[in-house]
Amino acid sequence: MTATFDSVNILADPYVPRFIKHESSPERDLSLMELAREDGSVIIAEKFGVKHITLQGVIYGSTQADLETKIDAFKELFSRDAKNLDIGWASGTRRYVATCVKHSFDRDSFHVSICPWTADFIVPEGIGKDTTEVNIIDALDFYNITKDQEYASGYDTDSGFGAETFRCQSFTTGAGITNIKEFVFYMRRRSAYSVGWANVICNIYAADGGHKPTGASLGQITLSPADFTETSYNWKGFVFSAPITLVAATEYVAVVSSPDAVNTDQYQIALDLGEGAYAGGQYGYSLDSGANWTSTATYDFYFRTYYQTALPYTGAVTFEGSIEPKPVILISVTSGWTNARGVSFENTDNGEKLVINTGGTSVGNNDKFEIDCENKQ
Repeated sequence: MTATFDSVNILADPYVPRFIKHESSPERDLSLMELAREDGSVIIAEKFGVKHITLQGVIYGSTQADLETKIDAFKELFSRDAKNLDIGWASGTRRYVATCVKHSFDRDSFHVSICPWTADFIVPEGIGKDTTEVNIIDALDFYNITKDQEYASGYDTDSGFGAETFRCQSFTTGAGITNIKEFVFYMRRRSAYSVGWANVICNIYAADGGHKPTGASLGQITLSPADFTETSYNWKGFVFSAPITLVAATEYVAVVSSPDAVNTDQYQIALDLGEGAYAGGQYGYSLDSGANWTSTATYDFYFRTYYQTALPYTGAVTFEGSIEPKPVILISVTSGWTNARGVSFENTDNGEKLVINTGGTSVGNNDKFEIDCENKQ
């Protein structure tokens, strides 16, 4: 059997409980209405009250002074409010968010090195929950995403893609820019179709020297048809889970496709046909699912690219990811931070990360926001 309160082992010295009674259900409160012309009553409402958990044990000390020091430590631990009382149960752990409402010491005058104790905990929620793992998250990291490249001028026509028709736009990273976090097209779903929608895929490739994709994909992101509900043009971002490492001042190609779509123009991107104002790349297309490409020097899609940079943060946030009631992290953005778009949490035991993106909402100087955390068992 295991038992901890606020992560402190209460089966070990100095607590040594004789029993922990947590199996019983809380008392059921019934609202009754007496029958007017018959004996008895009917139940009109019912609910369970708070749950009580009783612990009883003996504190041992090597001397009277040691015993009394341990009693003080006991009192401090059991004074903590709404903490996890975890008890081994059914080859797992039963978790109660509990508060000790009363503890007493039955110490006689001859109890120099021992002191019997009793504690009564209440669980306001009335129930415990099974938990298989408690994750400690202790790394907090903000990041900026900043615009690198953009072309949004001279709209002339709509360029469709779907099925075997793929489209692409080459771009050149700026000086000192060594990653891409998001590629954005100005696009829409075509209003002429009511069926045939499929996932939209964006891949980043190296350029072959002729503004065409070559080699293996450097990174891919897939959006579902549910992400494309607008029949009017909107900026639609393809956000990569991790920044794709690139070489500064180098040409790359973004390829957009929807190979499972029914029609070859299921989706459309705004296209400029003549100005050729974007010097860092150009538009291209493939009519055979990317086997062969054609590029046009004077054509450009409306697009944007964003790169990621880390923001300075000192210190760490540590909390148990499965406590109830759910913890709230209040984050204040310090002076000098601009355009923060997300926060990531890292479990340093196994390297797993949870990344929360704030989407189009940026967090700047002196802004504050909360993250409500809830464990799903």
